Amino acid sequence: MRDSGRGLMALLRLMTGLEPGGMLSVVLVSFGSGIGLAFLMVTVLHWIAAIPFLCLAALPFFVLAVALVRYPAFRAFPANLSYTFDGDFSILSRDRSESSCWRQCELRVELLEPKAEDIATVRTGLRAFAQLANKSIYETRWGKIQRWSVEDLQATGEANARVAWKLYRFLSGDLQQLVERGLRVHCVDLKVSSELHHVPAESDSMN
Repeated sequence: MRDSGRGLMALLRLMTGLEPGGMLSVVLVSFGSGIGLAFLMVTVLHWIAAIPFLCLAALPFFVLAVALVRYPAFRAFPANLSYTFDGDFSILSRDRSESSCWRQCELRVELLEPKAEDIATVRTGLRAFAQLANKSIYETRWGKIQRWSVEDLQATGEANARVAWKLYRFLSGDLQQLVERGLRVHCVDLKVSSELHHVPAESDSMN
């Protein structure tokens, strides 16, 4: 069955940037090493010394708990937004690929009344998102990933799972809050390329 991009696994992919196989590996390593080291600390030192390793073992379950709390809002996105959203975010959220796969994106915000103050507010929000998104862009040995930039009320760049998660947080969080506080947004348009290209990180492409 085709992934709708709104399921729990899609949310976990966006939050972690991992596919199911990678998630399982992280869970097994984190839980196994955490429990093993915690037992060793209790045996050799003191139960207090085991606390950090118990936290390590519990980390995957904490991430799952956070995902379950966020899931109802994610599943209802973008229908519950306070502004008109035009675009198919699910193209990004249903990509069953590793974080080294990227799509070209363009995000544009239209205001009902483009006042100077509101324009400045939106630009500030877009620039904050672009700065966060660019932190997920890694060094490459070959190929190029387009960094996010902002011009007027439009942000352009490339997105993988981690950037898509930050885009979701911007649309459903920062921008949503601005609209709820009175920012008059006419609509938000998201264009996502149908072409998916693979750009390995520098460490992945070393001989």
